[in-house]
Amino acid sequence: MGKSTKPRVKGNLKPASSSRAAELASSSRSLSFENLGGFAQFVGNAPSALPSSRPSTPSSETFHTVDLDPELVVILKKVSKRDVTTKLKALEELENYLQSNTDSIQLVLNNWVTMYNKLVLEVDRRVRLVANQVHALITAHAKKKLAPVLKELIGPWLLSMYDSSKDVVKVAQGAFETVFAADKRLGAISFCQKEILDYITDMLLYKTPETLSDVRYVNKEDMLAKYARVISSSLQILSYLIQSLPDKLTDAYEMILDDSTMWKRLSTNESALIRKAFYNFICTLLMSWIETIESRLDLICPCFYASVFNEKDVMTHSVMWDALLLMTKKLPQSWIIIGKKKPALPKLYHFLRSGLNGSPNIAYPSMLALLAHLPEELKTTTNFYTDVFDNFWKGLNTEYIDKSNSHLFLNAYAECIVYFAITLSKTNQEDDLKIATTLIEQTFFNMIQSYFLSIKSFEKLDLNGYAIIAKHLVVISSAEQISSLVTFWSQLDDLLVQTLVDCGTKLTKTPLDMDFFCQKVGHFMTALSYEISQRSKQTKDDDLQIQDLTKRLLLTSIESALVHKRWAPHLLVLAQQLVVLLDRVDMTKEVERLLSLLKLPEGNETLWAAFAGFYVTYVGRDDEGSMLWTALMNTLRELLNDTSELTLSGAQLFVLVLQQGPKKEGTRCDALDAILEQTWHRLLQPESTNLGRPLIANMLSAAFSQPHLFSETTTKETIHSMASVLTDYNRQQEDVSTSLLETTQTILNILQNSSTGLLEVDSDEWIGPVFDAMFVVSPIAESANAVWDLYKNHAKSDRLVERVKQSMTDVQYAASPSDNVRRIKTLLTTYPDTVTVDIILGTEQEWRTLAGSLLLSTNDLTLTLTDPFVGLMLNDNIKTDSESVTYDLYGLSEFARLAFCWGEYLFSSDNEMHHVWLMRQLMMTVVRCEQGLMSSGLQCGLWQTKAVEGVRTFVQTMLSVFTAWLSRHAGSIDDVNTWNTQVLKTVEDHTAIDSVNQPLLRLVVEFMVTTTDSDEIMTAHVLQLVLQQLVVLLDWPVEAMAQWIPFLKPADRRLSLAHKMAIVKSFKSSLNEEPGFVHYQSELASRLSNISQLKDLKTHWDDVVLLNASVLKHGALNMPRQRLMYLVQSLRPLLASLKDSDDDDDDDTSSRTKALLQAQLAQLLKHLAESIPDVSGSHWDDFVDCCFEWIAFADTLDAEELVVAYHGLDLLRTLMSMDFVEEVIAERMPVLSKCVLDLVAKEVDYYQQTTAVNKARMVYQTLLADLLDFVPEKSLIEHCDEYFSKFVALIHSPNEVLQKRVYLVLKTFVAHQVQELSVQLEFTQEEETQQQAAEINHDILNAVLNPPDLSQWQSIVVEDALVLHHETLGYLLSWMLMLDHFMDITFRLKQEYTAQLKEHEAVSHLMPTLCRILSVGQQGHTTPFDLTPWTITEYDTEGFDVTSEMAFLVLSGHLYYRALTHIPSLVRQWWIDCRHRQLTIAIEQYTEKYFSQTLIQKEMDLVNRDDIKRQLEENEENAFSVKTAKSEVTATYRVDEQDMQIAIKLPTNFPLRPIDVEGLQKIGVNDKQWRGWMFAVTAVIGSQNGNIVDALTVFKRNVNLHFNGVEDCTICYSIISAQDRSIPTKQCRTCKNKFHSSCLYKWFRSSNSASCPLCRTVF
Repeated sequence: MGKSTKPRVKGNLKPASSSRAAELASSSRSLSFENLGGFAQFVGNAPSALPSSRPSTPSSETFHTVDLDPELVVILKKVSKRDVTTKLKALEELENYLQSNTDSIQLVLNNWVTMYNKLVLEVDRRVRLVANQVHALITAHAKKKLAPVLKELIGPWLLSMYDSSKDVVKVAQGAFETVFAADKRLGAISFCQKEILDYITDMLLYKTPETLSDVRYVNKEDMLAKYARVISSSLQILSYLIQSLPDKLTDAYEMILDDSTMWKRLSTNESALIRKAFYNFICTLLMSWIETIESRLDLICPCFYASVFNEKDVMTHSVMWDALLLMTKKLPQSWIIIGKKKPALPKLYHFLRSGLNGSPNIAYPSMLALLAHLPEELKTTTNFYTDVFDNFWKGLNTEYIDKSNSHLFLNAYAECIVYFAITLSKTNQEDDLKIATTLIEQTFFNMIQSYFLSIKSFEKLDLNGYAIIAKHLVVISSAEQISSLVTFWSQLDDLLVQTLVDCGTKLTKTPLDMDFFCQKVGHFMTALSYEISQRSKQTKDDDLQIQDLTKRLLLTSIESALVHKRWAPHLLVLAQQLVVLLDRVDMTKEVERLLSLLKLPEGNETLWAAFAGFYVTYVGRDDEGSMLWTALMNTLRELLNDTSELTLSGAQLFVLVLQQGPKKEGTRCDALDAILEQTWHRLLQPESTNLGRPLIANMLSAAFSQPHLFSETTTKETIHSMASVLTDYNRQQEDVSTSLLETTQTILNILQNSSTGLLEVDSDEWIGPVFDAMFVVSPIAESANAVWDLYKNHAKSDRLVERVKQSMTDVQYAASPSDNVRRIKTLLTTYPDTVTVDIILGTEQEWRTLAGSLLLSTNDLTLTLTDPFVGLMLNDNIKTDSESVTYDLYGLSEFARLAFCWGEYLFSSDNEMHHVWLMRQLMMTVVRCEQGLMSSGLQCGLWQTKAVEGVRTFVQTMLSVFTAWLSRHAGSIDDVNTWNTQVLKTVEDHTAIDSVNQPLLRLVVEFMVTTTDSDEIMTAHVLQLVLQQLVVLLDWPVEAMAQWIPFLKPADRRLSLAHKMAIVKSFKSSLNEEPGFVHYQSELASRLSNISQLKDLKTHWDDVVLLNASVLKHGALNMPRQRLMYLVQSLRPLLASLKDSDDDDDDDTSSRTKALLQAQLAQLLKHLAESIPDVSGSHWDDFVDCCFEWIAFADTLDAEELVVAYHGLDLLRTLMSMDFVEEVIAERMPVLSKCVLDLVAKEVDYYQQTTAVNKARMVYQTLLADLLDFVPEKSLIEHCDEYFSKFVALIHSPNEVLQKRVYLVLKTFVAHQVQELSVQLEFTQEEETQQQAAEINHDILNAVLNPPDLSQWQSIVVEDALVLHHETLGYLLSWMLMLDHFMDITFRLKQEYTAQLKEHEAVSHLMPTLCRILSVGQQGHTTPFDLTPWTITEYDTEGFDVTSEMAFLVLSGHLYYRALTHIPSLVRQWWIDCRHRQLTIAIEQYTEKYFSQTLIQKEMDLVNRDDIKRQLEENEENAFSVKTAKSEVTATYRVDEQDMQIAIKLPTNFPLRPIDVEGLQKIGVNDKQWRGWMFAVTAVIGSQNGNIVDALTVFKRNVNLHFNGVEDCTICYSIISAQDRSIPTKQCRTCKNKFHSSCLYKWFRSSNSASCPLCRTVF
């Protein structure tokens, strides 16, 4: 075939030609001039085209464009496009345009008529919806101008109003209602009736799926859907017209109705939508215009009934049945008409056998109406009723019937039988009566028999069918038209009774399931009795008939249970149901015989449950029930005493019987009491019985649910025993036995399950222990809470209050203070009318008695470092912490339990506390707790060490409460001066305190008035806290504070020394410039001017203490310079005496007192030094000498010497920071430095004795750490070897400041060691090097090889976190120190260190630790830490905060960076060997994201350095090219005018992956040598932790030496060794080849031979 020469035209349209134009002109169609634009004015009006029966294609759409906006023309053309999306957008644009330009609506109206006719037929719902929205807009604005086009629009408009889419219907109907008022709408429809009918006629009679759609653009599925929608809507419109219009155009309707093809086409159409509309149309005609159907029955009925009998689509069934019932009722002769050709009844029978073709919910409730309205001609047919009900019953076998809808089938079946039986009986004709009798005695009875015996398909029927059968049976028995049912009742009696006697039947092929049979019989008899009782015309005969049948069935059930023991459970359940239906029972002997069943070995729980249900029910209805009850209890007692398996059966039966126990009196018996006592004993000793604890619990629960069945004595004794067990549990400490826990839990379950009975019994004895158990954190708390909710309204609140008060201080109780708070709140909320806070709180005297000596100050001198009040008492008669105190399981004393409870209550409660004494007691407790937290070993009489975290919480919460209390009461003070005067007067006169009502005033005064020396220390503490806050809260005037100065003088005895010190410390910041306060300080200083011996200072103790206290924290004494110098000169004899005195000079002064005196003197010297820093003189020598005396030989493990050493060091730090003392310090610096280093090293001894660090020790260590800054580097290096190991140990101490400062000292040590070792190794021969290997310090190596356990890093509790954080910091700093070894290190020494780390696999300990901290590759949903905002190349350890998790993250990131920088080969090897795939992937991604680019850039920058380039290039002919973007370095060496070139490329995840070395161009070397050189370059970076410069240097040396005639090693084929960078020096005596020492050593070791690798000659 040749290629077609026919021209191709866009769109496959025909080309333009004159002949084509002539054809169009001569055709019947007129030419359109509408789109000629401006030329249309020269053309006359063309005749409009006739409407086409086939929808035009979009391309054929024409518009009236005259006077239209061009933009609107474009939009209209786009609406005509075929694409749905384009059409939708165009319609939206059209709507927007018309909304903005409403004037254009009139112009576009004619075009819209044509477009709307097509748009409403569109397949896509969205197009129809938007089109109707536009239509609503146009019609709303067109108003009266719509009239000319209304007849053209009304058909499509109504079609939209009956669209299958509800959205479209809503919009179209809304538009119609907007245009036409309610009273005008029907008139508009009537006006356009002819046009509507023409439109519908065209759709119904002439349109087909093919003509309604364009087959070129619409697929078949959409075509059929469109056709179904249009036809359905048309039928609905037609129905609407028939129903609504009174005046009909009969001819037009008859034209439609007389079309025979339409009826057939509609009834047989495959679309359910069309058939549904068809049925609805039939209904409309039958109800509104029946004449039209009646005159066309021959035309309509065959189509209609054929469709009905074959209709299986459930979508149509509802309206189909409406049409069928209407047709049958109004035109019953239609059944005769359809039987003209073929009989109608076979069609009906088939319809019944088929289950009515589905929709049983609709069909079967309609069956009676259908059958009742059938024409008499059909009903009188022979065997009509037999055939109908036989076929009806066969419908049960269809797939449409199951248990969910079988009740509808059964009800319809029975309903029809009853209807026809009664109807036929009314005729009194013999034949009809026979049929009625047959229907009852055969058809209806067979149905009942099938139901009870599950014959044939009756397994589909629900068991609840008994109600339907009973209902219709009562209807039959109550019908007056039915004369006798004797035969029927006899049949029913034989069926039920005989089946119970035989426990089976011969009527079924399979054995009868007696379980189902008994259920059906019981429910049936119950329903039958109910229906009889509900009948308005109840007859006595009916009731007697039912009662007689019930009694026979009951007796039969009992007797059969004794015979057929297999079915006994089901028979007894039936008997229980039947006995309730009888008015009177008298079968005592028969029932008592049932007790023999209890001793059956094959008995089971099902039998016991059935027996218990029946027996208890019968006992409750029989007059002789008490005798039967006693017999049962005796039998159960025998079973429970039996040692066989019958004991278990007896227990189960006991529970079941008591759960249904009789409510009538006279049922108490001794056997029942004995069973209760025995069961309780078994609960306490479960090992003595084979009954499980749950079963025993069920027995007791059942017993206490029926307390009226037991004697009062037995009940009380058992309850008392229960309360004792609960109390024992509440008093248990940490180790609660499993037996006690299980018993307690069981008791709570019993109380919970027996609430209905125990509410009748006095609960005071056991409700208290239950209330206590609610608040103990244990497995039973939830159960106790549930019991409390049941009984709380029946408990006595006063007894509960006393119990709570007692248990709050009882250390034997397991409840914590938090638990007690919840107990208090529970009582207050449960009994708001009877329980108050004051009742539970108690009195001040009770608190004081309970506290005893626990609130007295400690004598631990270590605390003077942080608490100056502790060292105020020079006597030794201070209370010790060794008194005998008992503690609870939380480590709290009795008083601590009480105080902690009320402290937490005040914190968590909004109630105002008015008791000043309570705040005083709690704040003194706070001070004592703070002392304990700061003391050595965390010792305190109030609590033990394990309560530390709870103590810290109490202190924090109580300080918060107290601050809020002060703020609240301070705000109530109007005049501060007046209030200050009141305080002074009350202090002056102690007796006036009782009359003080103002809480804040009373609190301040009470803190100043104390009775004991030790108590004043505690109150002074709180007083200082109060006054410091009041200075701010009250804005206390300075002149008011100055009024206190007379009270502060040492000679004044109105206040104790501790209280004076508290006031001075509180006011000194404000009074510092006050003349009176300056004079006060001067007076104190003058009193100290004549002291020459330390013992003299004792007599001026108050003076020195108050003078030191009056100095600001970072200030000087505010006195004249002459006064200060005079004091200094006066003290010099005292200072001289300290240097010359021996320890035994003052036998009268105890060591404690001497330590306190020296500490105060050291503080005074410090303040004097700060006051005269610019005064030179020899007194500075005395100051420094005193420092040396106090610190040189101090044993800081002793508290007294620690205090003196601390203040001496504090004085030394002050002196070292002063310029005038620099020369004096410099002379003694070596000695002083040695003293400081000694004291730091001694802290290792402290940590060997204890791991607990108190705040005082932390202060001392922080001072030591600060002094390390003053130690010269020379001194550090001098004593490096002496202190190195101890300082490494201190890097793991739990003091952050000490850890960081020791690390810096060790860093200095390491730098010195590395420098010395590098020099030694470089100037040592190779043989000597091997003998003197540089080993890593053992302590550092041991530290990096022992990482902390971070398995709980993310979830560790707060109290353990700080300890772990210090351990982790120590480990990270150890690695920092280890990597410091690689700073400014030589290649040889780096090799040594790397080899040792590799040998010990040190990196395998580091990397998991870093990954855990940084959350890299960890399980769960943790996200790796983002290092983007942080600088990882540098890190200042001084800024590290051990309490911040962020600090660990950043430090870990920096440490990983240093590891990648200094030991990348070890990290790479660990990463390669790691078997955890997810971890390796995560590390690779993390390294590439945060580290690789930084390291690569560092390598690139190194090569780009000018000095490095000059070193590598040597001359202008050599060149290096650095491509940063590609991470590549190219080296070119010029040899005899030829280039030798290599390229080194770094991978993106450098340094985890090895570098890529590529030899681009070689010259003058063979392949083996070239590969050897490439390997050497790779090994420098990959194995020897070198950089690119090192690698290029090795390559350059290989090149230079090769062309200078140096032989390469015949093992590695490189001149420069990749391992030690040496040249081959070991020569074989035979073959004369040279080898590297390292290569030769490796060969000897791998070959196990000392021979030459080439000639095999022994070296």
